[in-house]
Amino acid sequence: MSRAKAKWKPSWQKDLKFEPYPPFRLSSFHITFSLIFPTQTQIMNKNLTLFTLLLLLALVSCNKDDNNNPAHKKVLDYIENAISGDRTFFTFNESGQIIRETEGDDVTTYTANGNQLDLSQFRNSENRVVADISYNLNADGNIISGTGDFTYPSSDPYAAAYTVEYNTDGFMTRRTNIQTDGEFWTYKYYWSNGDLTKMEWFSHDTLYLTIQFEYSKPLEDKLQIDVYKILRPTTSWTGKSSKHLPNHSFGIFAPGSHISYDYSYLYHLDADGYITSYLTHDAMGGLADSTVYHYQ
Repeated sequence: MSRAKAKWKPSWQKDLKFEPYPPFRLSSFHITFSLIFPTQTQIMNKNLTLFTLLLLLALVSCNKDDNNNPAHKKVLDYIENAISGDRTFFTFNESGQIIRETEGDDVTTYTANGNQLDLSQFRNSENRVVADISYNLNADGNIISGTGDFTYPSSDPYAAAYTVEYNTDGFMTRRTNIQTDGEFWTYKYYWSNGDLTKMEWFSHDTLYLTIQFEYSKPLEDKLQIDVYKILRPTTSWTGKSSKHLPNHSFGIFAPGSHISYDYSYLYHLDADGYITSYLTHDAMGGLADSTVYHYQ
């Protein structure tokens, strides 16, 4: 979001390492969580951006008449930062899956074929692919492993290998990212009553950051678009997403015990329960950011 945009840019904001399966270095929007070992400030900004994205994305759909669309499903066209004016556009297939995301100079596409999902990030200004990932899917259509090649201008080229695990309820519980540049990240996810309540990041098996989430149960996440699992917005391929919209999140960097950042979220919904906008407030510094959703 607007807080350290220059430092913490998810992939959708440009050169952040791509790491197919999220949370932070998150090529945040270029789903490559490859963290070049970001600073605490970067992570905080990244988290805010991701969360914003996640919330933004919680809106999928709409544009059909009531006869063909009795459930009033809505299709997201683009999200817009009300302060900077930056926009991110989305394209969905007939099954409601995100298959294309365009933000500024970068275009990311998802192509599913049988038990394989290919993710490609193309940079228009350089006229080339900067991230190319191939994922393997299980019988439920969810990512279980993958490999990728990345050639961002901000770092030397590197390759990455991924593994993903799920529990019997279909929620992602663990993800690993091992890179040829020496980075090795593990992400653990904890769920309660259908909602993601805690995430832990480990660098080379040492705890780096813990993030916790709280929810307002009446606020259903009607779009089910997730950005935390592979640090990129997805509507499929990464298991189940939280049932509700989070109203509060905070992070603690190891080995400390004090809260490093603390965000609260205020949503505005339409008559059908879809987000039209939301405000992010930083309890530590009074940061306010606003995001607006536009539907087809």
